[in-house]
Amino acid sequence: MLKGQQFTSEYVIGAFICECSFSPLMVQQLEGGVMFIQNVTPTQQYRLAVDSMIQSVPAHSGEAFFEGLVHSLGQILEVSHVLVGEYNDDFQSVTTRAYWEHGSIRQGFSYELIYSPCRFVFEGKTVICSAQAQELYPEDDYFREHQIQSYIGFPLFDSQNRPAGLIAIMHTRPLLKTEFVLSILKLFASRVEGELERRKALQALQNSEQLYRSIARNIPNGLVIVFDKQFRIQLYEGQMADILPGYQEWIVGKNPFEEEEEFQLEWEFFRPYYEQTLQGKAQSLEYLVKKLGKEVVISMIPLRDEQGQITGGLSLVTDITALKKTQHYLKEHVEALSAKNQQLQEYIQSNLELEKFAYVASHDLRAPLRNISGFAQLLNMRYRDQLDEEAREYITFIVDGVQKMSGFIDDLLDYSRVTSQRDLAFEYLDTRTLVQEVVQHFQTDLSDKKVALQVGQLPEKVWGIKNSLLQVFMNLLDNALKFRRQTGQPKISIVGGSFNGHWQFEVEDNGIGIESHHFERIFSPFKRLHTDETYKGSGIGLAICKHIVQQHGGEISVASSPGLGSRFTFTLAKPQKK
Repeated sequence: MLKGQQFTSEYVIGAFICECSFSPLMVQQLEGGVMFIQNVTPTQQYRLAVDSMIQSVPAHSGEAFFEGLVHSLGQILEVSHVLVGEYNDDFQSVTTRAYWEHGSIRQGFSYELIYSPCRFVFEGKTVICSAQAQELYPEDDYFREHQIQSYIGFPLFDSQNRPAGLIAIMHTRPLLKTEFVLSILKLFASRVEGELERRKALQALQNSEQLYRSIARNIPNGLVIVFDKQFRIQLYEGQMADILPGYQEWIVGKNPFEEEEEFQLEWEFFRPYYEQTLQGKAQSLEYLVKKLGKEVVISMIPLRDEQGQITGGLSLVTDITALKKTQHYLKEHVEALSAKNQQLQEYIQSNLELEKFAYVASHDLRAPLRNISGFAQLLNMRYRDQLDEEAREYITFIVDGVQKMSGFIDDLLDYSRVTSQRDLAFEYLDTRTLVQEVVQHFQTDLSDKKVALQVGQLPEKVWGIKNSLLQVFMNLLDNALKFRRQTGQPKISIVGGSFNGHWQFEVEDNGIGIESHHFERIFSPFKRLHTDETYKGSGIGLAICKHIVQQHGGEISVASSPGLGSRFTFTLAKPQKK
């Protein structure tokens, strides 16, 4: 200085770091000097702390960064507790990403905000409590358990300026250098915020990729392939990925068009499709994988980023081998069914013609039968005295034969009429009135034969064609009267009710019964079990019953034993509710 030079130097004076500046004092010549002394202890401490943290905090990211940060803060600030916390999705609690306690990194934990000063940090405030922290927050269990006396909470935000987390500095003694602590926290806050956001984005990406893989893995009989603009396979996942052992591990990360294809799949065939996909074209094709014997359908779409730029493509492969086999099977059966339908149409047409023929023939037969009957009766009236006993017996045979034939024609007309009905007039019918009308029709026979008839419980109404159902009950009751035993009182019962979504009726008698091997036969037209001399009839009544019951969406059956009687059961469908 005495040489006229100015200079600055630092000195340690007691507990302080001082900066001394020396300047010469000149008027006409050097007369002396001036010395300025400034306390730079805080500034130097800050610089030393920053240098130390820069050297000790790892340059890389992730958990190592957070742990290095709390370790450095704990040592440099000489405090007992440091943590970096991230708000959970409920914003009611915090999970520590790194935690320093009394000189070492400890296992992280989660805690509720409700009784902690951290709840004010969540509101975006910097909370400073340099002393008496337990008295200010008496319900904070953490403060009480760890004997915390001072607390500084510094808020952290994401890129959208939303609360993301906090840095908390705590000590078991009062904190005196709060401004110094805050200056250090402010310096590293942006780095911590960036690391928290990077970690959250990475977690979201991992969750998204995991979901993506999970969806792909569980697509039935499928395979998802994701490729980039260089045709490198980024994802090869799905139930079909296991068909070729080892192929999934081999293909991921490779360009299949450039690699030597040791698995001998026909990748080169797909090159134009991959190229067109990367040009923005979505497409689909069916393909036979010869090596695997699989038929697949392949759908390909381009993948774009947020700016709409194509970044790669996605190919969804679905195994349709079973579907193709099913289609082939169905095609064969449809063709067979079509042939059967043609046969059925021909049968229906033939049956219609047969029904028409039966109806016309029965009408045409009536006239000559009437003539024969009339002529025989006229012979009997005019020439009875001139005819011998044998001739009169012949005339009787003629008249009886005509009557039988007439009865047969009537039954044939009834059957033809029932089977040829097309416009079926269904309505709700009062069941008891229906049965009473049938009973009234047979009242004379019932009385003459001293039949014990019991009409039990019946449904209130049924859905059907009145005349047709009358005919069913009449035919069944007529059979019960006809095939009664010669000894004992005849008994007949009629009951009905609702059963398994249908109406069900039973007509039971104690007559002669039927052998089981005849159960199916008796419902066929003109099938009789007895001769005309024993029991008269044409054998068509039960066939008519079966046809009518089927028209009503039901079935008819018989249960019987010889000598013990028979029980005829039939059902009628209930109409579907609209």
